[in-house]
Amino acid sequence: MVKLTTWINEPVVPAVESENAITITADKKSDFFRDPGSDFRVGNAHIYAIEAGSEFSFECRVKPTFTSEYDAGSIMFYASEEQWIKFAFENTDLGHTAVVAVVTSGVSDDSNGEVIIAESVYLKLSRKQNLFSLCYSLDGVLWRMVRLFRFDISADANCFVGVEAQSPVGEGCRVEFSDINYSSNAPKDMRKGV
Repeated sequence: MVKLTTWINEPVVPAVESENAITITADKKSDFFRDPGSDFRVGNAHIYAIEAGSEFSFECRVKPTFTSEYDAGSIMFYASEEQWIKFAFENTDLGHTAVVAVVTSGVSDDSNGEVIIAESVYLKLSRKQNLFSLCYSLDGVLWRMVRLFRFDISADANCFVGVEAQSPVGEGCRVEFSDINYSSNAPKDMRKGV
């Protein structure tokens, strides 16, 4: 398991780390979102990350304890307050849990994806220069693409990738992240995640 080193918005409740997992408890009203339909902006959710290069693959198993709408555990790619990618296992406002992607460059492009009827899911976020891939898996072996897209990052940006816990409208959400792996190589097939 890769060792995460850098906090962006450290939570009030200390994270619990073991040999194979990290459990983060999100503070209440914590989120990363820039509403495309209003001036609402928030960027106070908790990211635990490492520096990320121009090519990589980052994956983990995400197991949130859902309580409120929008509670989520995510993989987060963070270039700046204005540019970031959130790939989440979220308790959506549609009455079910799902894989959700939020791509933000100034404002957020928010999209609900696959419905997940399970207590956990594997997520993978990969980068090859300015090409990004978001894939999920129920078993950590067979990956399915959620999104493949271009995301232009400033050449001098100091980028991070890691895990994120949030509870935008709730009183907090506990998320266990396990099987956390980072490779400095992107998948050969970005569409398939392998």
